[in-house]
Amino acid sequence: MSSPLIDIPAAVVTALNGYAFSQDFEAVRAYLPKWDIKDDLGTLRVTVVLPSSERNQFTRASVEKLFPVNIAIQQRPAKVTPALIDPMVTLADEIADFWKPGPLGSTGAVWLQTEHTAIYLPEHLEQHNLFTSLVTVHFRL
Repeated sequence: MSSPLIDIPAAVVTALNGYAFSQDFEAVRAYLPKWDIKDDLGTLRVTVVLPSSERNQFTRASVEKLFPVNIAIQQRPAKVTPALIDPMVTLADEIADFWKPGPLGSTGAVWLQTEHTAIYLPEHLEQHNLFTSLVTVHFRL
């Protein structure tokens, strides 16, 4: 028996990998999305994580389940310049805009909203020369 805690982020990975964005990448699902700072992050990484779920009363007799899925976009630019960072910001915005009302594959979950939680994290650029953007997509089951 499968679980929406696995199925929903897996379906997000499938949806991302099945679309032609402005830059090529292969999204992966992870439980521990930390990369060793010494790893070669010159390669664009897109990581999908389901950090939590929530259950709320929906009607007197039913419960809605909410699933916020985090999508991290990371790459180490050769230099921190607009010419190198702008394409990554654009990709993150494309990923945020990708999600529309409707079902998520065969999971039974439906899209609720998308937040561009962090367009970029300045501390990652300053401390690690690493571009990191975070998009959170909310689904309801």
